[in-house]
Amino acid sequence: MIAKYQKNVSWFLVIFVILLYRCYNYVPLLPYTQLMSFITLLLYAYIIFIGKKAFSNSVFKIEKYIFWSLVITMIVSLLYWNTSIFNVISRYYLPASILIVFFLKSKKIDCSKVENSIVVLTWIYIACWLLQVFEVPNIIFGTRDEVDDLSRGFVRFYINTKENLPFLIFYYLSLYNKDRNKIYIVIAFVIFVIVVLHVTRQMIFWSALFAVLYLISQNMKHLKSILLLAGMISIMGHYFISNSEVVSSLISVTENSGGGVNSLSTDNIRFEAIMYFIQNYSNNFLTILFGNGFPSMADSLAKYEDSFKMLGYYKADVGFVGMYCDTGLMSVILYIILVIKTLFFTKTDKRYSYLKYYIAYMVCSYFGSHTLTSDVVFVILSMYILKINEVNLIEK
Repeated sequence: MIAKYQKNVSWFLVIFVILLYRCYNYVPLLPYTQLMSFITLLLYAYIIFIGKKAFSNSVFKIEKYIFWSLVITMIVSLLYWNTSIFNVISRYYLPASILIVFFLKSKKIDCSKVENSIVVLTWIYIACWLLQVFEVPNIIFGTRDEVDDLSRGFVRFYINTKENLPFLIFYYLSLYNKDRNKIYIVIAFVIFVIVVLHVTRQMIFWSALFAVLYLISQNMKHLKSILLLAGMISIMGHYFISNSEVVSSLISVTENSGGGVNSLSTDNIRFEAIMYFIQNYSNNFLTILFGNGFPSMADSLAKYEDSFKMLGYYKADVGFVGMYCDTGLMSVILYIILVIKTLFFTKTDKRYSYLKYYIAYMVCSYFGSHTLTSDVVFVILSMYILKINEVNLIEK
């Protein structure tokens, strides 16, 4: 009975996240966007109702402070930018997903059930991505007209939750560490190939780095074998780079965007955007501390942002600086504290230690992209697993 109950909540979580991302903007469902938004609001009402007990008495204290900071941000957005209440609520669906931890705590959901939900959601994303690949140039998912972009050697398009894809690499590597079944290594490698085919430099570099670090940390006894494997992969990688149009295009794009990944030249558009947003975006004490909120169609904040976009500056490209613009310095500080606490001060057993490397990948990627903003719900669920695992370890 308990197992069935836990399973039902797990599937509720899957459905909630799919609706949160508006069914990945599946084109035939776009006319029903408002309906999906309304259903999501009803699910949020249920989540808040169930989670209110855990909210008042919970181990998730920092998450509680983040939520209240977001509430103040909403009020600032309403007052300062004269945004409509409906637009404000709908734009806060993703950041408000921090509330899911209180719902899960109230339901006493096992770590494994939450983990299974993330796995299912990530495989659903892969299925959507494959469908879109085979349907090019037709747009099946999303509202961006990018399916003809071949500038990086492989067709590019955006489907919601793509930044979460490397989760499966860490997950299957953890299963390999547990069972020593080499099929999990093969699956992890196939997932990494799919990551490379996304032609996103941040995602490729950081997922590869933290996957290797995770393997080394969990297999110190087999360090020589890992280094030998790394050497073989390096040789194969060199051949792949020398003969791959995808990788060659990525290198070309990198060289033309400011001198490489280590360049902080003012010619680098991201660095210019960072300096511009810090110096010019928030112009009073309240918006500096609690942000400006999230723009919606045709409101004054959206028009304000258009002036930055004309210069080629996008908040989605500047990570924590973008978070500062949206939700303020308070939110940035709280998230940094939460990340540090989770990565360095949360006890965990070997079974779930891979989640720390996954979170580290998401955070590092966020410095030059929008991973922690667009896919925050997966980071929140991972932090829930680690926290509940720590509580269980302490109780034992």
